[in-house]
Amino acid sequence: MWYVYILRCSDETLYTGVTTDVERRVREHTSIKKGSSYARGRLPVKVVYQETHPDRPSALKREIQIKSWPKQEKEAFILQRDTHDPTRNTMKDIITERFDEWTGGLAPEKGRIRIFERIRDIPFAIVPEFFSLEKGPAGMLAENRGFCVSKHFLLGMMCRKTGIPVRYCTCSFRWSELEVDYPADLRKLTQALPVTYHLTCRAFIGGRWVLVDATWDPGLKKAGFPVNEKWDGKSDTGNAVNPLEEFISEDAVEGEKIFKEKTASYDLQEKLRLSRFSGKFNRWLEKVR
Repeated sequence: MWYVYILRCSDETLYTGVTTDVERRVREHTSIKKGSSYARGRLPVKVVYQETHPDRPSALKREIQIKSWPKQEKEAFILQRDTHDPTRNTMKDIITERFDEWTGGLAPEKGRIRIFERIRDIPFAIVPEFFSLEKGPAGMLAENRGFCVSKHFLLGMMCRKTGIPVRYCTCSFRWSELEVDYPADLRKLTQALPVTYHLTCRAFIGGRWVLVDATWDPGLKKAGFPVNEKWDGKSDTGNAVNPLEEFISEDAVEGEKIFKEKTASYDLQEKLRLSRFSGKFNRWLEKVR
C-alpha cells in the first residue's frame, strides 16, 4: 500500500510526498541523511492529509496532480477533507456505529460484503439534501433512504476504513434508457429529461479496480431494476445505469466537485423537469415495493 501525504511546515507552506509508511517518512524528514531538504529546513512539520493508493505509479500520479495546484486550492482541499472526515464531525457517531455494527467480528472480505449489502438495502429515493458529501451519508442512515450519491459516498468511506482504496465514478446516462417497467406517464417524462449523472465506486481489490454499485434496493427488482443481489466481495457488480461517459475521481471531495460541475449545467426548464420527475419517481418506487 502506498500513501500520498501533505505536510504543513513551520512556515505554513505545504509539502506533498509519497511513501509506504507515513509515520516513518515524517521521522525521516527530521533526519539529515534521509529527509527532504525542503521539509527538514522548515521543522516542525505536521501531517494534515493522507490518502491510500494500491501502487507507486498511481501514488506518484496523484502527487504530481496535487503539487500542480496553487496553495489556495490545496488549503481548500485540506479544509474540505477535515470537514467531511467522518471521524472529525457530526457524521462520526452514526457512521462509526453502523460500520462497527455491520463489520464486527467478520473477516475483511465478509465485512465488505456486509457493508455493500446493508447500503444496497437502503430504500432508493432521490433526496436533494443528500447530494452533499457533508450531509448525505449520515442523513441517509438517519432517514433510511437515499440514492446513488449518498450511497456511494458512504460505501467509499467505509471501504477506506477497511484499508481498501476507492475511486469515484461519475457516469452520464439517460433515464429513458433504463430497461425498467415505468408506468406510461413516468416513461413519457423520461423522454424530456436531459442527460443525467450517476455516482458509483471502484474499489481496489485483488490487484484491480472493481466496480461496486449499491444503487438499487432488492424491492425494486420486480419492476425490472438491475439489482445487484449477490456480491462475492471481489468481482465487478453490474452498473445501475447504462453509462454514456465515465469521469473518475481519486477521492470523495473531487467526486463531489465533478458531480456538482456536471449537474450545474442544467437550465431552469431542465431543473424543473428533473424535479417533477424525481417526485413522481419516488412515489412510484414506494408503490413498487
